[in-house]
Amino acid sequence: MISGDHVRMIRGALRLSVRQFAEMAGMSKMTVSEMERGLRRTYEATSDKIREAFAPYIEFIEPVEGVRGAGIVMKWGVEPIGDATDKAGDEATSKPSEGLDARAWDDDFADATPKPPAAFIFMP
Repeated sequence: MISGDHVRMIRGALRLSVRQFAEMAGMSKMTVSEMERGLRRTYEATSDKIREAFAPYIEFIEPVEGVRGAGIVMKWGVEPIGDATDKAGDEATSKPSEGLDARAWDDDFADATPKPPAAFIFMP
């Protein structure tokens, strides 16, 4: 079953805003947001829609008790597909505040920002 943690992991790995994720999965932004915050139960049909929508990009890792939690892994050669911006102001993809390392977001450094490698992401 897909959880809100899975949704956050997928969005982070693919650099998708809530809006972009919702459009790809055929869901509303409200549903995605509520899933991430644990306010909405995930039904089997919803899990199937998410798995189908992101199957070309992500593999889902099932938990193994005492070894690892559930997680995701980007498929080999997949680059993030999102533009990491959401006009509605998605908190997960907005620019860092001035107190953080905002240099990576400056125009001079935009091309130098490293892209994340395909990596395993597990939740406890």
